[in-house]
Amino acid sequence: MKLKEKLQIYIITYNRKEKFKRTLDFIFADSSPIKDLDITILDNASTDGTSELIEDYRQKHPNITHIKHPINIGGNPNICRAFEMGASCNKEYFWVLCDDDYFDFSNWYEVEEQIEKGTDIICLSNYVFEKPEQFDDKAYQLYQLTFVPAGIYKSSLITNNVLMNMYDSIYTMFQQICPVADCINQKGSIYVLKKQVMINGIFVDTVTTEEVSLIRGQDERNILERRKDTSWILGWSNIISLLKDRQLINHCMEIIPFSDKVGYGSMHKFVNHLFLLKYLKINKIHYIFELLSKFGFKLRLEIFLRILSLYIIRYWKTESGTYVCLFNILKMKVLPF
Repeated sequence: MKLKEKLQIYIITYNRKEKFKRTLDFIFADSSPIKDLDITILDNASTDGTSELIEDYRQKHPNITHIKHPINIGGNPNICRAFEMGASCNKEYFWVLCDDDYFDFSNWYEVEEQIEKGTDIICLSNYVFEKPEQFDDKAYQLYQLTFVPAGIYKSSLITNNVLMNMYDSIYTMFQQICPVADCINQKGSIYVLKKQVMINGIFVDTVTTEEVSLIRGQDERNILERRKDTSWILGWSNIISLLKDRQLINHCMEIIPFSDKVGYGSMHKFVNHLFLLKYLKINKIHYIFELLSKFGFKLRLEIFLRILSLYIIRYWKTESGTYVCLFNILKMKVLPF
C-alpha cells in the first residue's frame, strides 16, 4: 500500500511556535512513517513567529502546503475548515493534527492495517478507556474522539449534512464529533488502537489557562453569551443529541459524573462543578435543564434532588427559629422554633 496516495494530513495552529516546532520535528524525524505524506498547515493568522517557522520547514520539506488565514477565524472554525478540506482532498483518508501533542509511531503498522481494511474511523488514542471491554463501547469512543488528533477519518464521511452540522455546532466545542455520531448512526466501523499513537500534550506539558482557553485569540468583551457560558459538560450534552439511539445518549451522560479517569469522580463533585460554572442562577438555570434532559430518568432525578438540597432550598435551625434559604440569596425565618 502506498500511504501517500491514501492519507492526507492537516495541521491547525495558532501562536504556538515552540510547541509546534516540537510537533514538526516529530513528524519529519527520520523514523517517522508520515514524513513524506502531503501535509497542509492551516495557520490561524499567527503573530508570534509560528508563520515564519512554518516557512522555514516548507523550504526543507516540499510536501508542506502553508495556508495562512488573513484573520484569526477561531480554533474551532479552523477545525471545521480542516475537515471541509479533508472531504475533498481526493484521498481516501485524512487526519487533522494539532500543534502541541506527542507521537509514538511504534504501533503505526496497526493504523495501516485498518486503512487496508477500509475502517471508517481509526482512533489513535486510548487514554479514556479504563477497561479493555470499553474499547468497543460507543460512548467511550465518542468521548475519546473529542480529542481532535485521535481520529483518522474516511473522507466520504464528511457529507453535506455532517459539514453543516459541524459549522452549526462550533459553539459546543465538539464539532469534530459530528462525523463520529453520523458514522455510529449509519452503523459504520470504528477501531481503537491497542497502543496509542497520539498522546495529548495537555497530559505531558505544563499548560497555562490561556493556552487551553476556549476563546483563545478572541476579545472576551465581544463574545456571544452562549459562547461564554459553554462548558465541557454542556457542549458534550449538546453534541450527543445528534445520536439517534436514546439509550446511547443516556450512556454518554452516565460516564461523565462518575469516572475518575474521564469525568468528575462522583455525583457530588459533578453537582459542585455545575455550581462553580454559575449555572445555578435565575438567568442561567435553563442550562441545567438542558443537561438534565440528556440523562436517564434515575440520574436526572438524583441530580435534581442534589441541586435542590444543596443550592436551591436549604434550611437550618438555631435557638431563635427555623430558617430557609432560596438560591443562596433569599433567607427567611419560617418558624419560631
